[in-house]
Amino acid sequence: MSKVRRLLLFRKNIAVAAVGMVTIATIVLAIFWIVKNINQIPQYGDTAEYLILSKTLQVDQYRGIFYPLIINMSERAAKGVGSSLSIMIYFVQMFFVLCSSYMLAKALLGKFPKAAFAAVLVAIMVLSNPLVAHFSLTVLTDSLAASFSVLFLASLILALADLDRRRLYIALGCIFLLLAALLRVDKVYWGASVVIIFIGVLVVRYRRACIGSVAYTILFFGFAVACLSLINAKTTVFNEARPPLDVRSMLFNRVVWPRMTESYEYYPDEVKQRVSRVDASEFDSHNNYVFPFLIKHLKEEDGGQMVWSMTKTTFAHFPMQVVMRAGFDFTKYSLPNFAFPLEALNVLPESVATDWTVSRMSMATPILSRAFLWLGTGVFFIAFVVLLVTWWRVRYENGPDSRFSELSRGSMVLLAGAILANSGLFALSFGMDAHIRYALPSYTVIVVLVFSLWISRMYKFNLSSSELPRDEIHDHSVDFRVS
Repeated sequence: MSKVRRLLLFRKNIAVAAVGMVTIATIVLAIFWIVKNINQIPQYGDTAEYLILSKTLQVDQYRGIFYPLIINMSERAAKGVGSSLSIMIYFVQMFFVLCSSYMLAKALLGKFPKAAFAAVLVAIMVLSNPLVAHFSLTVLTDSLAASFSVLFLASLILALADLDRRRLYIALGCIFLLLAALLRVDKVYWGASVVIIFIGVLVVRYRRACIGSVAYTILFFGFAVACLSLINAKTTVFNEARPPLDVRSMLFNRVVWPRMTESYEYYPDEVKQRVSRVDASEFDSHNNYVFPFLIKHLKEEDGGQMVWSMTKTTFAHFPMQVVMRAGFDFTKYSLPNFAFPLEALNVLPESVATDWTVSRMSMATPILSRAFLWLGTGVFFIAFVVLLVTWWRVRYENGPDSRFSELSRGSMVLLAGAILANSGLFALSFGMDAHIRYALPSYTVIVVLVFSLWISRMYKFNLSSSELPRDEIHDHSVDFRVS
């Protein structure tokens, strides 16, 4: 081996070792952070409500029955073993983070050698991510809802790859979707979008041969929706203190806030008779005033028509403001792994939602949490940059048609579609700043994807360094494509 090649190989090995040490340091810090926070309950607004609902087990149109039931059962189990409520809930949530990350990584790695071991490493690295770890240690639906959403996606990816067990994976995926929807009601709309994308991938890939799979998918999704409707009908009590979850209310939230003051002069006289300029100014001061406004006026005669009128008038006079803001939020929801840490670390202007999340995460251990954010974010960005550089190198040395990863096109389309569907759902229905809580499923999927590809590339690098001829310089990508 020439001195130049020996030097290059030495530098590569040093780089891999350095990245490995940083990764191990992040995992150790994550364990330390979890131990320090395992008995803490971050004070989110929804937390107190869920604790109350766990006593009554009566939920409204905004809450599913599953999480209050989990809290109730965890409290009983905690008393039985002499533990705290938070520890019981957090262990359940961390368990499902590990399971969902493992299953998705295993599905993505496919025929990759030692895929099971690699998936275990990915699952540990996902739980060691600061944001994932934080929401795993909260009394909120977000962690479990994200885990069941990831399990749903993993099942569909396995269904694409495994023809013999496709129906089993489709049925399993619909069960996971049902559980996610019982935690967060919005999951059924997101799940419907993903199912449509999944059917589209089946049709494009298998043509007429997929008719049975498509029918089976529709049947099981319909069964899951029917079960959800039946459970909600038995457990939900309509809460008149909250506006209905309909298109009218969501579009009003997205379009009118915070533009009521600007739009006031264009509103019809019948609107001005009910809403003063002072009301408009107060409404625009915070997104928390949207629900009280809707509750008050939807009870009035022709209140629904007035809300529609205000929405249409505002959009007619400020279309670009609405579209640009929705587009900006859509981008943040689609790229949460970049938007959140850059805001949290003050690289980008920090939104109210990000500031609130970081403050809840740092309640018990502010200095440790800040260090955890820095190091965890650093590991993710290192992995992402390594992938970008490797991708460019493979294309440069082997040509633009060379294969870079093990992912099938169907898997990539399904994951991208799921992320964009989630982004569209929240970007179009909320006027407030994009909130990382609602992007947690997308955030987790991207973390799993990046670390899965990263580990597979590191394996290929070691394989090429140890097994290929010494005079070979080019990167030899091994195709472990999911068939």
